[in-house]
Amino acid sequence: MATMDPMKLRVVRVDPGQQPVDTLIPNNLQGLQDVVGGYLEPVHRVPMEVGRELVYYANEDGLRLGLAPNRRVGNFDVVGPVLVVAVSGNQEDSLSDHEVEMVVDQLRIPCPNCNDEYGAHGPDEPCVTTPTTAVGEGQLGS
Repeated sequence: MATMDPMKLRVVRVDPGQQPVDTLIPNNLQGLQDVVGGYLEPVHRVPMEVGRELVYYANEDGLRLGLAPNRRVGNFDVVGPVLVVAVSGNQEDSLSDHEVEMVVDQLRIPCPNCNDEYGAHGPDEPCVTTPTTAVGEGQLGS
């Protein structure tokens, strides 16, 4: 989902308890703030090539507002939605395909049954290794 539209930013959005989503938002401050539900607080930065970094934003007032716990990002336990955007110089920029893949892999919630990060099955698909009762266990004789 590459974008050439200067009015849109390609970002990764991560809501509490949900898998990361590659999405497009308006390329302005209000668009960024709408994702996190308030003022932006940078909670993590990842340097990329010279002059470019990935910035992870959360709601500055998330704790005070009682937003739901999300996940650990860097050294910070984040509450509320997380927004990941590229920054080149002092300007927000769309994420590249590689950056989206990297962020999604980092923030993905593992499957509780197989500990697979939804590579073998999608987040809404049944786990192929869901624990089942072994043959003969717990069965009544016939």
